[in-house]
Amino acid sequence: MVYSPCRMFKFYLLLAIALPLTQAVRLFLTNEEGWKHPYLRSFFNLLDDGNTDRELLLCAPKNKLPEYHGSVIIKPVEVHVPDNENDDIIKTPPKDEVHPVFQGGILRSDPRISYAEDSYSEVQQGLKYRAPLVYKWRPDSDPPITSPDTQEPWKADLILYGPNNGNILGSNGHFHGLFTVRILTWHGHQIISFAGAPTTHTNPYRHSEAIKARTEIYAKLAKHITQRVIESGTPPYLPKKTYLSVNFPDPFSDNKRCTEVADFTFVLTSHWKKDISLLPNLHCNRLYFPYEKKVVQSKGCYVAITLGDSRHPSQGFTGRPSPRPWARQQIINMLGPILGCFKKEDEKDEPK
Repeated sequence: MVYSPCRMFKFYLLLAIALPLTQAVRLFLTNEEGWKHPYLRSFFNLLDDGNTDRELLLCAPKNKLPEYHGSVIIKPVEVHVPDNENDDIIKTPPKDEVHPVFQGGILRSDPRISYAEDSYSEVQQGLKYRAPLVYKWRPDSDPPITSPDTQEPWKADLILYGPNNGNILGSNGHFHGLFTVRILTWHGHQIISFAGAPTTHTNPYRHSEAIKARTEIYAKLAKHITQRVIESGTPPYLPKKTYLSVNFPDPFSDNKRCTEVADFTFVLTSHWKKDISLLPNLHCNRLYFPYEKKVVQSKGCYVAITLGDSRHPSQGFTGRPSPRPWARQQIINMLGPILGCFKKEDEKDEPK
Protein backbone atom coordinates (compact mmCIF):
# COMPACT_ATOMS: atom_id res chain seq x y z
CA MET A 1 0.00 0.00 0.00
CA VAL A 2 1.30 3.43 -1.00
CA TYR A 3 0.11 6.76 0.36
CA SER A 4 -1.88 8.97 -2.01
CA PRO A 5 -1.02 12.45 -0.70
CA CYS A 6 -3.45 14.25 -3.02
CA ARG A 7 -6.33 12.05 -1.86
CA MET A 8 -5.38 12.68 1.77
CA PHE A 9 -5.29 16.45 1.24
CA LYS A 10 -8.69 16.44 -0.48
CA PHE A 11 -10.17 14.56 2.48
CA TYR A 12 -8.67 16.88 5.07
CA LEU A 13 -9.62 19.96 3.03
CA LEU A 14 -13.26 18.89 3.21
CA LEU A 15 -12.84 18.13 6.90
CA ALA A 16 -11.32 21.56 7.58
CA ILE A 17 -14.22 23.28 5.80
CA ALA A 18 -16.79 21.29 7.77
CA LEU A 19 -15.24 21.88 11.19
CA PRO A 20 -15.90 25.06 13.18
CA LEU A 21 -13.01 27.51 13.12
CA THR A 22 -12.16 27.55 16.81
CA GLN A 23 -9.03 29.26 18.06
CA ALA A 24 -7.56 26.34 19.97
CA VAL A 25 -3.91 26.69 20.97
CA ARG A 26 -1.60 24.88 18.58
CA LEU A 27 1.12 22.94 20.37
CA PHE A 28 3.99 21.38 18.41
CA LEU A 29 6.05 18.79 20.33
CA THR A 30 9.55 17.74 19.32
CA ASN A 31 12.88 16.78 20.90
CA GLU A 32 16.46 15.65 20.21
CA GLU A 33 16.14 12.12 21.57
CA GLY A 34 13.83 10.62 18.96
CA TRP A 35 10.08 10.37 18.56
CA LYS A 36 9.74 7.25 20.72
CA HIS A 37 11.59 8.57 23.76
CA PRO A 38 9.46 8.09 26.90
CA TYR A 39 10.02 11.68 28.10
CA LEU A 40 8.38 13.05 24.94
CA ARG A 41 5.62 10.46 24.64
CA SER A 42 4.64 10.83 28.29
CA PHE A 43 4.39 14.62 27.87
CA PHE A 44 2.25 14.21 24.75
CA ASN A 45 -0.07 11.73 26.46
CA LEU A 46 -0.52 14.00 29.48
CA LEU A 47 -1.41 16.97 27.25
CA ASP A 48 -3.79 14.76 25.29
CA ASP A 49 -6.47 14.84 27.99
CA GLY A 50 -9.49 15.62 25.83
CA ASN A 51 -9.12 19.39 26.21
CA THR A 52 -10.55 20.92 23.03
CA ASP A 53 -8.67 24.16 23.67
CA ARG A 54 -5.42 22.48 22.56
CA GLU A 55 -4.39 21.01 19.22
CA LEU A 56 -1.43 18.64 19.44
CA LEU A 57 1.13 17.72 16.80
CA LEU A 58 4.28 15.70 17.49
CA CYS A 59 7.07 15.53 14.93
CA ALA A 60 10.52 14.58 16.19
CA PRO A 61 13.68 12.95 14.79
CA LYS A 62 13.45 9.25 14.07
CA ASN A 63 16.51 8.58 16.21
CA LYS A 64 18.62 10.49 18.71
CA LEU A 65 20.41 13.35 17.01
CA PRO A 66 24.22 13.62 17.26
CA GLU A 67 25.64 16.13 19.73
CA TYR A 68 25.75 19.70 18.41
CA HIS A 69 23.68 18.57 15.44
CA GLY A 70 22.17 22.00 14.94
CA SER A 71 25.14 23.23 12.95
CA VAL A 72 24.40 20.73 10.18
CA ILE A 73 21.36 20.94 7.91
CA ILE A 74 20.86 17.75 5.92
CA LYS A 75 19.08 17.71 2.57
CA PRO A 76 15.82 15.68 2.77
CA VAL A 77 15.91 12.23 1.22
CA GLU A 78 13.26 9.62 0.55
CA VAL A 79 12.70 7.37 3.56
CA HIS A 80 10.65 4.34 4.45
CA VAL A 81 7.62 4.48 6.70
CA PRO A 82 6.54 1.67 9.07
CA ASP A 83 3.44 -0.11 7.77
CA ASN A 84 2.29 -1.62 11.05
CA GLU A 85 3.72 0.91 13.52
CA ASN A 86 1.85 1.15 16.80
CA ASP A 87 2.29 2.96 20.10
CA ASP A 88 4.63 0.33 21.54
CA ILE A 89 7.86 2.29 21.98
CA ILE A 90 9.95 -0.89 22.04
CA LYS A 91 8.50 -2.95 19.17
CA THR A 92 10.23 -2.82 15.78
CA PRO A 93 7.76 -2.72 12.87
CA PRO A 94 8.22 -5.64 10.45
CA LYS A 95 7.31 -3.90 7.17
CA ASP A 96 7.98 -0.57 5.46
CA GLU A 97 6.35 1.40 2.67
CA VAL A 98 7.53 4.47 0.79
CA HIS A 99 5.95 7.83 1.60
CA PRO A 100 6.34 9.99 -1.54
CA VAL A 101 5.96 13.45 0.04
CA PHE A 102 6.52 13.74 3.78
CA GLN A 103 10.13 12.81 4.50
CA GLY A 104 9.43 10.66 7.53
CA GLY A 105 7.04 8.25 9.20
CA ILE A 106 3.53 8.55 10.62
CA LEU A 107 2.07 6.56 13.50
CA ARG A 108 -0.80 4.48 12.14
CA SER A 109 -2.82 4.57 15.36
CA ASP A 110 -2.47 8.36 15.76
CA PRO A 111 -1.62 10.54 12.71
CA ARG A 112 -0.77 13.44 15.02
CA ILE A 113 2.49 11.62 15.86
CA SER A 114 5.25 11.45 13.25
CA TYR A 115 9.00 11.52 12.75
CA ALA A 116 11.43 13.12 10.30
CA GLU A 117 14.83 11.82 9.25
CA ASP A 118 16.83 15.05 9.26
CA SER A 119 18.30 17.13 12.03
CA TYR A 120 16.43 20.43 12.36
CA SER A 121 13.93 19.56 9.59
CA GLU A 122 11.45 17.89 11.94
CA VAL A 123 9.92 21.31 12.66
CA GLN A 124 10.04 22.40 9.03
CA GLN A 125 8.58 19.12 7.76
CA GLY A 126 5.99 18.91 10.50
CA LEU A 127 4.65 22.42 9.92
CA LYS A 128 4.69 22.04 6.14
CA TYR A 129 3.24 18.55 5.68
CA ARG A 130 1.61 17.49 8.95
CA ALA A 131 0.17 20.72 10.37
CA PRO A 132 -2.38 21.22 7.55
CA LEU A 133 -3.72 17.74 8.26
CA VAL A 134 -3.85 18.10 12.05
CA TYR A 135 -4.52 21.74 12.95
CA LYS A 136 -7.81 23.46 12.15
CA TRP A 137 -7.45 26.06 9.42
CA ARG A 138 -7.38 29.71 10.46
CA PRO A 139 -8.47 31.93 7.57
CA ASP A 140 -6.86 35.00 9.14
CA SER A 141 -3.37 33.52 9.48
CA ASP A 142 -2.89 30.27 7.55
CA PRO A 143 -2.04 29.89 3.85
CA PRO A 144 -4.64 28.13 1.69
CA ILE A 145 -4.61 24.35 1.76
CA THR A 146 -3.04 23.29 -1.54
CA SER A 147 -1.28 20.23 -2.88
CA PRO A 148 1.48 18.77 -0.66
CA ASP A 149 4.34 19.88 -2.90
CA THR A 150 3.27 23.56 -2.87
CA GLN A 151 1.82 23.79 0.65
CA GLU A 152 3.31 26.65 2.68
CA PRO A 153 4.31 25.89 6.31
CA TRP A 154 1.77 26.68 9.00
CA LYS A 155 2.56 28.23 12.37
CA ALA A 156 2.35 26.69 15.83
CA ASP A 157 1.50 28.90 18.80
CA LEU A 158 4.09 27.12 20.95
CA ILE A 159 6.85 24.67 20.10
CA LEU A 160 7.53 22.45 23.11
CA TYR A 161 11.09 21.15 22.75
CA GLY A 162 11.52 18.11 24.94
CA PRO A 163 11.78 17.11 27.71
CA ASN A 164 15.22 16.12 26.48
CA ASN A 165 17.43 13.58 28.18
CA GLY A 166 20.15 15.53 29.99
CA ASN A 167 20.17 19.07 31.37
CA ILE A 168 21.10 22.00 29.11
CA LEU A 169 22.81 24.48 31.41
CA GLY A 170 25.14 27.47 31.47
CA SER A 171 27.03 29.12 28.63
CA ASN A 172 27.82 25.77 27.00
CA GLY A 173 24.14 24.90 27.02
CA HIS A 174 23.23 28.26 25.52
CA PHE A 175 25.73 28.18 22.68
CA HIS A 176 25.57 24.44 21.87
CA GLY A 177 22.68 22.60 23.52
CA LEU A 178 20.17 25.30 22.55
CA PHE A 179 21.57 25.98 19.08
CA THR A 180 18.48 24.71 17.25
CA VAL A 181 16.16 26.46 19.69
CA ARG A 182 17.92 29.78 19.11
CA ILE A 183 17.78 29.37 15.32
CA LEU A 184 14.05 28.61 15.39
CA THR A 185 13.44 31.51 17.77
CA TRP A 186 15.33 33.87 15.50
CA HIS A 187 12.97 32.83 12.68
CA GLY A 188 9.93 33.81 14.70
CA HIS A 189 8.91 30.60 16.47
CA GLN A 190 7.79 30.64 20.11
CA ILE A 191 9.65 27.89 21.98
CA ILE A 192 9.85 26.39 25.44
CA SER A 193 12.77 23.99 25.84
CA PHE A 194 12.53 21.33 28.57
CA ALA A 195 15.43 19.19 29.79
CA GLY A 196 15.85 16.78 32.68
CA ALA A 197 18.41 14.57 34.34
CA PRO A 198 19.83 11.92 31.98
CA THR A 199 18.60 8.36 32.20
CA THR A 200 21.23 5.98 33.50
CA HIS A 201 19.76 2.80 32.01
CA THR A 202 21.56 1.49 28.91
CA ASN A 203 18.22 1.37 27.08
CA PRO A 204 15.99 4.33 28.07
CA TYR A 205 13.01 2.78 26.26
CA ARG A 206 12.86 -0.03 28.81
CA HIS A 207 10.98 1.42 31.71
CA SER A 208 12.63 0.69 35.01
CA GLU A 209 10.66 1.98 37.96
CA ALA A 210 13.06 4.90 38.46
CA ILE A 211 12.86 5.97 34.81
CA LYS A 212 9.08 5.60 34.81
CA ALA A 213 8.72 7.76 37.93
CA ARG A 214 11.05 10.43 36.54
CA THR A 215 9.24 10.39 33.21
CA GLU A 216 5.88 10.96 34.88
CA ILE A 217 6.97 13.86 37.07
CA TYR A 218 8.80 15.58 34.19
CA ALA A 219 5.64 15.39 32.08
CA LYS A 220 3.60 16.90 34.92
CA LEU A 221 6.09 19.72 35.47
CA ALA A 222 6.28 20.53 31.75
CA LYS A 223 2.49 20.57 31.47
CA HIS A 224 2.20 22.81 34.54
CA ILE A 225 4.51 25.42 33.01
CA THR A 226 2.94 25.14 29.56
CA GLN A 227 -0.54 25.57 30.97
CA ARG A 228 0.51 28.67 32.91
CA VAL A 229 1.98 30.23 29.75
CA ILE A 230 -1.21 29.52 27.80
CA GLU A 231 -3.45 30.89 30.55
CA SER A 232 -1.45 34.12 30.70
CA GLY A 233 -2.98 35.54 27.54
CA THR A 234 -3.06 35.03 23.78
CA PRO A 235 -0.27 34.30 21.28
CA PRO A 236 2.45 35.42 20.93
CA TYR A 237 3.23 34.52 24.54
CA LEU A 238 6.95 35.33 24.69
CA PRO A 239 8.81 38.54 23.88
CA LYS A 240 10.21 38.72 20.36
CA LYS A 241 13.42 36.75 19.72
CA THR A 242 13.31 35.05 23.15
CA TYR A 243 12.67 31.53 24.40
CA LEU A 244 12.23 29.75 27.71
CA SER A 245 14.80 27.14 28.74
CA VAL A 246 13.47 24.93 31.54
CA ASN A 247 15.68 22.46 33.41
CA PHE A 248 14.38 19.85 35.83
CA PRO A 249 16.51 18.37 38.63
CA ASP A 250 16.91 14.69 39.32
CA PRO A 251 13.98 14.23 41.72
CA PHE A 252 15.59 11.20 43.37
CA SER A 253 19.17 12.37 43.98
CA ASP A 254 20.62 13.32 47.38
CA ASN A 255 17.75 11.59 49.13
CA LYS A 256 15.24 13.86 47.38
CA ARG A 257 11.71 12.60 47.02
CA CYS A 258 10.08 15.20 44.81
CA THR A 259 7.22 13.24 43.30
CA GLU A 260 4.47 15.84 42.84
CA VAL A 261 4.35 19.26 41.20
CA ALA A 262 3.61 20.83 44.58
CA ASP A 263 7.00 19.60 45.87
CA PHE A 264 8.89 21.85 43.44
CA THR A 265 9.75 25.55 43.45
CA PHE A 266 9.93 27.26 40.06
CA VAL A 267 12.75 29.82 39.93
CA LEU A 268 13.53 32.42 37.27
CA THR A 269 17.23 31.92 36.48
CA SER A 270 19.98 32.90 34.04
CA HIS A 271 22.39 31.15 31.66
CA TRP A 272 25.16 33.31 33.12
CA LYS A 273 26.76 33.84 36.53
CA LYS A 274 26.07 37.20 38.20
CA ASP A 275 23.49 38.26 35.64
CA ILE A 276 22.32 41.60 37.00
CA SER A 277 18.56 42.10 36.74
CA LEU A 278 18.23 45.86 36.04
CA LEU A 279 14.54 45.59 36.91
CA PRO A 280 12.57 48.48 38.44
CA ASN A 281 11.84 46.25 41.44
CA LEU A 282 14.29 43.56 42.53
CA HIS A 283 12.98 40.06 41.86
CA CYS A 284 13.15 37.98 45.06
CA ASN A 285 15.04 40.91 46.65
CA ARG A 286 18.20 40.06 44.72
CA LEU A 287 20.31 42.10 42.37
CA TYR A 288 21.21 39.04 40.29
CA PHE A 289 19.16 36.23 38.81
CA PRO A 290 20.36 32.86 40.16
CA TYR A 291 22.70 30.85 37.96
CA GLU A 292 20.61 28.01 36.49
CA LYS A 293 23.25 25.32 37.09
CA LYS A 294 23.45 26.26 40.77
CA VAL A 295 19.67 26.05 41.10
CA VAL A 296 19.26 22.67 39.37
CA GLN A 297 22.17 21.11 41.28
CA SER A 298 21.05 22.47 44.65
CA LYS A 299 19.81 20.55 47.68
CA GLY A 300 16.17 21.45 47.14
CA CYS A 301 13.53 20.56 44.58
CA TYR A 302 13.98 23.47 42.17
CA VAL A 303 13.00 23.92 38.53
CA ALA A 304 15.17 26.48 36.70
CA ILE A 305 13.35 28.67 34.15
CA THR A 306 15.65 30.85 32.07
CA LEU A 307 14.52 33.46 29.57
CA GLY A 308 17.00 33.16 26.72
CA ASP A 309 17.78 35.58 23.93
CA SER A 310 18.52 34.48 20.37
CA ARG A 311 20.50 37.60 19.47
CA HIS A 312 24.18 37.32 18.57
CA PRO A 313 26.50 37.84 21.59
CA SER A 314 27.80 41.08 20.06
CA GLN A 315 24.30 42.53 20.42
CA GLY A 316 24.30 42.06 24.17
CA PHE A 317 25.43 44.84 26.49
CA THR A 318 27.91 42.53 28.28
CA GLY A 319 29.06 40.57 25.23
CA ARG A 320 26.54 37.83 25.96
CA PRO A 321 22.91 37.81 24.80
CA SER A 322 20.99 38.54 28.00
CA PRO A 323 17.30 39.44 27.65
CA ARG A 324 16.27 43.07 27.95
CA PRO A 325 14.79 44.13 31.32
CA TRP A 326 11.31 44.71 29.92
CA ALA A 327 11.30 41.18 28.45
CA ARG A 328 12.21 39.69 31.82
CA GLN A 329 9.55 41.76 33.53
CA GLN A 330 6.99 40.39 31.06
CA ILE A 331 7.99 36.82 31.96
CA ILE A 332 7.82 37.59 35.69
CA ASN A 333 4.31 38.95 35.20
CA MET A 334 3.31 35.95 33.09
CA LEU A 335 4.71 33.22 35.36
CA GLY A 336 4.19 35.11 38.62
CA PRO A 337 1.56 32.77 40.11
CA ILE A 338 3.94 29.78 39.96
CA LEU A 339 7.32 31.48 40.59
CA GLY A 340 9.21 31.15 43.85
CA CYS A 341 12.61 32.22 45.18
CA PHE A 342 15.86 30.30 45.52
CA LYS A 343 16.88 29.87 49.16
CA LYS A 344 20.49 30.52 50.14
CA GLU A 345 20.51 27.54 52.50
CA ASP A 346 19.82 25.17 49.59
CA GLU A 347 22.96 26.19 47.70
CA LYS A 348 25.77 23.68 47.21
CA ASP A 349 29.37 24.44 46.39
CA GLU A 350 29.83 26.58 43.28
CA PRO A 351 29.18 24.35 40.25
CA LYS A 352 31.88 24.26 37.62
